[in-house]
Amino acid sequence: MLRFFFILGLFGQSIGKYLNMEVMAGKKECLYLYKKYGDWLTIEIRSNDDFDLSFSGPNESHILTKQRVRNHKAIRQTNSDGDYGFCFYNSYNFHSSISVYFDYDYEIDSSGNLLSHEEKTLRKITSEKEKILTLVMEKIGIRNNSMNQQIFLDSLKMETENIIENKNNISSYIERTFTLLSLHADQMETHLKYYKSRRIRHFHLQESNNFNVMLFSIIICFMIIISGLVQVVVIKSIFGISIVTWKFWRY
Repeated sequence: MLRFFFILGLFGQSIGKYLNMEVMAGKKECLYLYKKYGDWLTIEIRSNDDFDLSFSGPNESHILTKQRVRNHKAIRQTNSDGDYGFCFYNSYNFHSSISVYFDYDYEIDSSGNLLSHEEKTLRKITSEKEKILTLVMEKIGIRNNSMNQQIFLDSLKMETENIIENKNNISSYIERTFTLLSLHADQMETHLKYYKSRRIRHFHLQESNNFNVMLFSIIICFMIIISGLVQVVVIKSIFGISIVTWKFWRY
């Protein structure tokens, strides 16, 4: 059994982390998250295949067990220091492994709802866009959306010239631009990981189908051979009265 240890320190607001785990056929994999007393444990687990899930606290104390799980979200405040374990059992795929997507340490919004990694990234991107738009509008002096477009373009041109003369503003805009690029890159990485997990599942599904087809073909071949032998014995019994079944093996 492989064990993954993650020592997590919470500094201010939680930051979402995620990983993909491959659980071999008929096996189980466990990972452990270290938490202090009073910390929040927020997780989301996704998979395209059924698996069994068990959640344990420090000293292997049992907390939760679920069977035939594909999606699971949980938020819990820890009541003691120690390693909190999550074990995934591949109990229903005996010929192929499964891929489990595990996301932990989500942010919690003001209403107490759990934010997924995608929702958190989308909120950050939207917030940054609004900040940049507000800053540009304030700099240009736009207050009314119905203003003439030419006035807007002239104001934008003047503001661009002012920005070029002021290096501090340029640095600020560049910093915000790189922030947006970084957030988009994180979102792309998340989608790529999810796409990779789907490819792994399809590969294992193909392997399982190939095994089933081969097994079925072997069974059919044996049935044809046995059926042929039975037919030969029956024909010999009909046309040769003195022939006994065991004499067939002499020929």
